[in-house]
Amino acid sequence: MSVMVVIPERNERETIGDLVSAARAWAPVLVMDDGSSDGTGEIAAERGAKVIRHEVGRGIGPTVLEGLRLASSMGAARVVVMDAGGSHDPQQIGALLARRADLVIGSRFCAGGAYLGGKRWRRMASRWYARACNLAQRGNPISDWTSGYRAYSARVIEALGRRTFEARMHGWQVEALARVREAGLSVAEAPITYVAGRSSARMSTVMELIGVWLQIADHMG
Repeated sequence: MSVMVVIPERNERETIGDLVSAARAWAPVLVMDDGSSDGTGEIAAERGAKVIRHEVGRGIGPTVLEGLRLASSMGAARVVVMDAGGSHDPQQIGALLARRADLVIGSRFCAGGAYLGGKRWRRMASRWYARACNLAQRGNPISDWTSGYRAYSARVIEALGRRTFEARMHGWQVEALARVREAGLSVAEAPITYVAGRSSARMSTVMELIGVWLQIADHMG
């Protein structure tokens, strides 16, 4: 097995079935069911995914990291992680895999990318946050630090497995990217079309993202 798709989810029964079927056209699918109460995991299994269930939700970060480790242990040399809510198009998996880098980010904001729907302030906040992260950590600028649509190499998975993380929710994407760059691993972006769905962002999400940014800035200082 050279590629595997990992889909972390919680209560996404409306979208998971078709998503799994479409993603399986590219690679085997591992669904990480983080405490769903609506039968999402059962639907995913019926569509042919391997499902790992958490009875109690652990958060995005620990769930994604566990999925990466499991996929790697199953022999996957590259692992694509995507959202379960329909925001990420499985047909764009190929665009991520076509880029040769240790970590490929599906970007909504690089040339050719698009952010459809949702509140304008959400788009602007993601753009400004990316700029702030680029100021906090030296290196080639990244247009979309918070995107969860990513392709990870075995080297990245191994490197992340040696680290501990403070963030558990959306901030984990940012913290993981910073750690990959600190390790000197290559990062590239591929344009994606993102369709905004229901937001899971809360004030705790904002505070976590600010905390991760401060951590990055302090480390570089």
